[in-house]
Amino acid sequence: MKKMFIIITMLVFVLGFINKIHAQGEAAVPFLLLAPDSRFAALGESGTGLADNSSAIFWNPAGIAYQTGSEIGITHANWLPQFNLDLSYDYVTYRQYIESISGSVTASLT
Repeated sequence: MKKMFIIITMLVFVLGFINKIHAQGEAAVPFLLLAPDSRFAALGESGTGLADNSSAIFWNPAGIAYQTGSEIGITHANWLPQFNLDLSYDYVTYRQYIESISGSVTASLT
């Protein structure tokens, strides 16, 4: 009797967490799925582990903490070129190290 109770309890527990999955998109605005840095896009969008340039503000903002100097990054890509819609994706970042605060200030614009 005890084994039967355990089996029924486990079945109710397992079947209680089954959800239906409906087909749907990943984002309301699909340009948010574009990787702004070609280096990390080539690495399988693994920028969180190796964030050592100005695009770290997108991937992992903590990566800019100890970077010195200044840097600007510019990315331009034609978006959906097969439809001849003249759409493009532009991403600009700027990073400046400030010695008085011992850290960097970074800004980005998409």
